[in-house]
Amino acid sequence: MGGSDGEIQQESTTLDSQTEFAIRIEESPVDSVSDGETQQESTTSDSEPEVAIDIEESWVDSVRSRVNASFVPKWRKESCTIFRVPANLRAVHPEAYEPTVVSIGPYHHGKVHLEPMEKHKRRMLGRLLSRRRDVDRRRHEDALRECLRKVKALEERARSCYSEVIDMESNDFVEMMVLDGCFLIGLLLLTKAMMMEVEDEDARVVWEGQKDEEEMHYNSSNLLTTVKHDLLKVENQMPFFVVEALFDLLVLQPDNGPSASISMYDLALTLLKKWNPSCDPYTATINHPKDEEGD
Repeated sequence: MGGSDGEIQQESTTLDSQTEFAIRIEESPVDSVSDGETQQESTTSDSEPEVAIDIEESWVDSVRSRVNASFVPKWRKESCTIFRVPANLRAVHPEAYEPTVVSIGPYHHGKVHLEPMEKHKRRMLGRLLSRRRDVDRRRHEDALRECLRKVKALEERARSCYSEVIDMESNDFVEMMVLDGCFLIGLLLLTKAMMMEVEDEDARVVWEGQKDEEEMHYNSSNLLTTVKHDLLKVENQMPFFVVEALFDLLVLQPDNGPSASISMYDLALTLLKKWNPSCDPYTATINHPKDEEGD
């Protein structure tokens, strides 16, 4: 028994010595390599000189400007109502989203194939200004000034309706809104006269003007059908409250004849009835924010 205990004790001592030696062997190379790598990295780091890089301030300002421009103010996001069509949908059928003859609003404004209708829009504005009973040449200019001033006051709200930042100068944007809004008003007045089969000179003179060949081209039924399709396209829109403000200035006046007794809502619903006979103008509604600021 005694011999057995001695052997066990000796064997245990031998195992402990072997284990300790093995651990020292395993740890030693790792520590050595680690120390060598650290020393090498330190030497390399010390040997690399720092290079001074100058950044031009104008470049920094340019980058900062583009970054800031990518942010959309909170008020704009909340009132955005007119959107771009997603690229994947547009790619399937681009013609379904591109206006053919007339642009309304900024998304397609200035495209070459739509330019001919811009001249007709200016004629339309002139006729709306002229139809006011009290307008002579001087007051004609005053009426135009009123329109520009009114839409200028609504510019920020109008821009906020679009999902993209509109890259247009203020005066150009306002002029576009006035021309496009008056074009829509003239179209609405003509539609009312045609539907009700009444001789409303105020409405007819706005659209028809002089009976020259060019004017007859714009009044042709085929072209009007194309215009109708363009006005129903998602990207070809403008804020209703802008058109309504122009209507109030140019049409809804006590001395402006029979059309002065109708509202912009009635005209819009009349147009919907003309284009879609299944639409009941007495139950249809137009949802748009009222002018809370009293413009």
